[in-house]
Amino acid sequence: MTASDRKKKRPSPAAGFDTVPKILDEARRAVDEVTQAAGGRGDQTPTPPEALAEPGAQVPDRSRAPLRTPDYYGIRIRHRLKGRIRLHIRRMKWNQGLAEKMQKGLAGVQGIAQVEASAATGSLLLVFDPQTLTAPGSRRDFKATLEGFFPGLDGDTLLRKFF
Repeated sequence: MTASDRKKKRPSPAAGFDTVPKILDEARRAVDEVTQAAGGRGDQTPTPPEALAEPGAQVPDRSRAPLRTPDYYGIRIRHRLKGRIRLHIRRMKWNQGLAEKMQKGLAGVQGIAQVEASAATGSLLLVFDPQTLTAPGSRRDFKATLEGFFPGLDGDTLLRKFF
């Protein structure tokens, strides 16, 4: 096979792009058909799945967003001893404002004796009393404080790693 034969068999890089306008027109027509079939209600909220389901059919509960693991937010345990834990928080690195807010917020939780936050390293050191922090009120305050900084965080998963 010669070089000229190989060039003939290769499609040009732009070969598929000539069909893009056709695809876009088809998609626009499909959206218009669906909107017209719905009576022109395209700007309103869609019908909830419960209304479309047959009577007695179970519809999954989507009222609550899924919880996110500490790994999602870049929270990793670097060192852990009884009553002392060092976390690395990717979002806190080079963010002095977040480090200060986290230090103030977590210092107010009952059961936490000392909080040191370093924006230079993204490190958060917590010295705590395990018995006090496992009490329902302290545990709830701790989770609420963390969820304020990281919405949707699964605080229970993080607390299980603490103890």
